[in-house]
Formats: sequence, C-alpha cells, structure tokens
Amino acid sequence: MAGEVQVASKWDKNLLDIELKDVTIYSDPFLYVPGIVSAWQQITVSNLIRANICLDAGAYEDKTLFKFKKEKTTGREVFEALIAAYPAYTFTQDALTGVIWIHPKSVNYTNLLNKQVEIMRPVLQIPMDYGVLQPLIRVLYPPSEGMIGNNPFSLLRSFSAEAASNMDYCVDIPSGIYSCRDILNFCSVASPNWAFEVQRGSDGLFYIDARPLSARLQASERIPAIKFWETEIGDTTNAPPSNELLTAVFSDSNPRKRWAAREYLRATEGLSHGVPGADPRLSEWTHIGVKYVQLGDMGEWAFFSRSNPGKDPAILHQLMPIEPGLALLVSMELAREEKDASLMDVVQGHKLTQTEMAAIKPDLYRIARESTLVRDKLAQMKFDLPDLSPEALNELSNTNWFRPLSAAKN
Repeated sequence: MAGEVQVASKWDKNLLDIELKDVTIYSDPFLYVPGIVSAWQQITVSNLIRANICLDAGAYEDKTLFKFKKEKTTGREVFEALIAAYPAYTFTQDALTGVIWIHPKSVNYTNLLNKQVEIMRPVLQIPMDYGVLQPLIRVLYPPSEGMIGNNPFSLLRSFSAEAASNMDYCVDIPSGIYSCRDILNFCSVASPNWAFEVQRGSDGLFYIDARPLSARLQASERIPAIKFWETEIGDTTNAPPSNELLTAVFSDSNPRKRWAAREYLRATEGLSHGVPGADPRLSEWTHIGVKYVQLGDMGEWAFFSRSNPGKDPAILHQLMPIEPGLALLVSMELAREEKDASLMDVVQGHKLTQTEMAAIKPDLYRIARESTLVRDKLAQMKFDLPDLSPEALNELSNTNWFRPLSAAKN
C-alpha cells in the first residue's frame, strides 16, 4: 500500500511559475482579521493560488493594507509582493510535497509545527477532519496541556462555519515519522481546494483552521483551475475541458485521473458541467464523483437511491457485464443509503481481479471506512484478494493512526 500514497503534488510545485491575468488584490483588514490574512484570503480564494499560512501572536496588531494589480503576473510575483508588504513574513515551498507556506521570517521552516508523530502504517482515504486532524491533535496536544471547558480541541480547532459544511475530503498518508506540518502538507496534497490557517497564541499553542478555496459566485473558471486540469490530465488547450471530456475522465480506470476530475469539479463549483448521457457506466462513475464532492462525509444521504429505487435496481444488472467493479461500488452506495446490505448481493460470486480492484480501491476503501454496514458485508462476501482480506477490512475501522514520537521510541 505504501506505493499507492501520493506524497508530492505536481500542481503545488508549479504554483510559483503559473501565469495569471488581470489580478487585482486589495486587502480589507478589519477588527478580527489582520491585513496579511485578508490579502492571503484573496490570493487563495479569488485566484486559487493555494498556500498555507502560519501567523505569530502579534499578527492581529498589523492592519497594513495590501494592494496588487497586474494584467500579467506569476504566483511567485504575487507572493513576493505579499512579503514585501509584510516584511516580518516569508514563504517557503516544501521540498517533498511542493506545498507553499507563508510563515514568520523569524521561524525557520524546518522548525514550523515540528512536533513529531509516527504513522505506524500507510493509510488510504481517511477523512481530513475526524480521520486526520482530530486524532493528530489528541496525540500532539492532550487535554492535560490546556483546554477550555470539557473540549480538548477548543484550543486547536476553530473551523469556520463555511469549512465545517464539507471538510471531510479524503487523505492518503504514508508510514514514517512526520511533523505536524508534514501531516498538514499531506492533507494539502489531497486537495488543491483547501488551505490551512495556523495561529500561534500567546500561550504558545496553535489554532488550526481549514479554509475552503471555493468561489461560488464565479462567472467562469479561474485560470489556475484550468492549469490544474492541464497538470493532472495533460490537456494543454488553455481552455476549460468540455463536458464530454470531463465525463470521460470521471470514468477513467486510473483513480488518480478520477481524483483530478473531482477536484476540478470542486474548484469550479456553481458552473455548468452538463449532465451524463444514457451510457450507464459514464453516468454512474460521474454520480460517484459528484456525490463525493457535494456530500463529503454525509454518504448515507439519499443520492443513488433517488434514481435507483427498489430491492433489485436494474442499474446493477446493467453494470455487471460491463464493469463489475463499478457495479460493486454502486451497490455499496445504495446499501449504505438504504441501510440494506443485501443490495450488494448482485456482485456475490464474482471474482474480482487485481486489475479490477486497483481501479476501484480508493473509492471502495473510502465508502467502506464510512459505513460499518458495507464493511461487514464485504467481509462476509469473502473476496479472494489481499486488499479485501478480513485483516485489511478490519483495518478500515481503525482510527488510531498516530502516536507521539516519544512513545514510538519506547
């Protein structure tokens, strides 16, 4: 499984060189938002130039305005202008992942959020919030180190209401010893549509906030969204993908390309992307992607079941001779929505090949993690594959991924 974890982001590594047009940024700091944060929010949301930011305790005293306007520019020029306006800060691009951080110049990047944990085994498709951040915070900063009331996370988690609506996109994490900053970088690699704001309090503890970079009122695709598509898919037309191409990539056998199509959909929220045609394979792959983007961890909400009612939906029988792996995924989605594991019986007896499993593994693991009913049913079906062994399926219920480095050495 270790080889399946993507730890480097081609997209992030290219962000400093990306060419932008008609960029206008005018920070508007007010009582509770420092000037640098207002500017950072416009850079990341309006232009989709993702960078994480770490603030020192004195950031809120700086109300410096930031103005930037250019017809043509690059990501590097935008960040250089930002730190010129706020000289107490600099930016660093992480060597491993490519993720960019804006941070106090007085803090060396290697010392930023450097408290370490051990990841005991590589894990795929764990939810960013309750699968990664919450367990990480419990390990790094136990309640005994400080808490408000009975909430051990109140010092370190302050997710905005907007972020809370759909923050549980899925993250892959390799095994090894990593800093808290490394873990946040892995969370960033998993989606170009999220950034982290970290604040260091006067007490020395850190507040971590996940920020969505969606721009719901956009009239057209932001240029970096198109560049992201070109980076991951290889289309270099400098134009948005057609609805037909987007649908085709949604159903690609390569999970990485399907991920890219979903993140592009997230980045272009509110814009028209057409409707899948009559081809059941294209339609159902698209539905899987759209449900993941729109509903996040609310997978039990009716989505597939609205158009495929009943105990024996025809769509499953249509898919079985075409793509059994997809039929299994759709049956899993229907089973958790209807709370009826027997809907997965349509795949009973089919021997999934390694190739079929490789094509669906990220989605299968994601859905099985989220649904005990689905996970138990998969175990009963006794697929003859290591990735679906009782041990592998049981591991999907585990939430104990991290342990402090001091414990790891003992």
